[in-house]
Amino acid sequence: MRSTIGAAVAIGVCVLRAGAGDLLFVDATVESGLSTLHSPSDALGFSSLGVMCAGGAVADFDRDGDQDVFVLLGGKLPDRLFLNNGDGTFVDRADEWGVAVQHMGLAVAVGDYDGDGWLDLFVTSCGPHGAVPGPSQHRLYHNTGAGFVEVAHAAGVNQSTSLTCDGTGAAFGDYDLDGDLDLFVAGWFYQSQGNRLFRNNGDGTFTDVTAASFPSLATVRGFSPRFIDMNGDRYPELLLAADFGTSRYFVNQGDGTFADATAASGTGLDGNGMGQCVADFDGDGRPDWYVTSVFGNKNPTTPGTGNMLYLNQGEHAYAEVSEAAGVKEGFWGWGTSAADLDLDGDLDLLETNGWAFTAGYSDTPARVWLNDGAAVFTDVAASCGLWHTALGRALFTFDADGDGDSDVVILSFKDELRFYRNDMVHGDDTSWLGVRLDVSAAPHLAPTGSEAM
Repeated sequence: MRSTIGAAVAIGVCVLRAGAGDLLFVDATVESGLSTLHSPSDALGFSSLGVMCAGGAVADFDRDGDQDVFVLLGGKLPDRLFLNNGDGTFVDRADEWGVAVQHMGLAVAVGDYDGDGWLDLFVTSCGPHGAVPGPSQHRLYHNTGAGFVEVAHAAGVNQSTSLTCDGTGAAFGDYDLDGDLDLFVAGWFYQSQGNRLFRNNGDGTFTDVTAASFPSLATVRGFSPRFIDMNGDRYPELLLAADFGTSRYFVNQGDGTFADATAASGTGLDGNGMGQCVADFDGDGRPDWYVTSVFGNKNPTTPGTGNMLYLNQGEHAYAEVSEAAGVKEGFWGWGTSAADLDLDGDLDLLETNGWAFTAGYSDTPARVWLNDGAAVFTDVAASCGLWHTALGRALFTFDADGDGDSDVVILSFKDELRFYRNDMVHGDDTSWLGVRLDVSAAPHLAPTGSEAM
């Protein structure tokens, strides 16, 4: 649910705006070649996991300098890998790359876990299409540069719980600063085992170190994990958006363990944490934390806290400002992303939402909140052309066509993928910076891409 630099990829970063035009998105799904349909297996049906997940990832998998799109289709159809032609059009190469698999996929994480300079894929799964959903089915796709090879069992990450199918989210991050990427897998359905930390052994295998690294996770209904350094000590914290009031803010102690600082930090106030993103929304140089949740304004029988925006005050202290910022009411929130959509130098917010089983939430529109520079936001979804009312689950922002602005992909439950191209007219003085990261001399530096449940 974030935009980051992929290995050898050019990205657009706005550094100045003067005379830019109005924000305008165009549904370019068909012409881009990204048309596909989320088709979950009947074995999952309308179970909790079946209706909550429609995952994917955006990253430069073939290292040609542009962003590709990987999509989980849920089982009835094989997963898709759309490689970017460099101009914002895509071709499905899933068969050639070895990922056209029919399985009950849920969530995705992207990272170069073996340090060879190629971005790999971790996919949580409930098993092959047509089988009974079960544990021990996760997939780890090792990127060889010419395709993917599935190695989860050999690597020790095929199972995050031995009791049932689970795996609503995942994230790579180097929590122990030893130079390789570790893996956290979130679990919602069977929370006593579902949230697991796997330490990278540096040889292509992982060890489950959950019990030694965390206080109890037994009550946490995990959805969306994120490794990121929130206080500048280089050690990444683990931020975990979780359901039913169980979101957690874990501070990295630097010795391989994490301390639960949720209450002390002023976070964890969301009632139904689902999606999250981290960005400096108020321009003070510190990363802030945004968590999507349920807001009960569409149905009085569904109470909800709404989304939470935690502005970083330093030293692991936060001020919750969602109402004042104008981003509390996001309906039944799911995936989210931060990006400078209008190229004015600050980070805006997008959120997708929807829930078919509670009256009032089945056709709510996605949110497009523009930042005024001081973390006060205005929803412009209706006027900018990004009017999306499907049951959204995952959302990505990335520069698909190399023109310097952020385009948007939204994945929805039992619905078509949608690609919204940013066609804003750039002013003569609008500037953006392209960055290409060459990791050939130090392949272990190849970073993660964008991923989501």
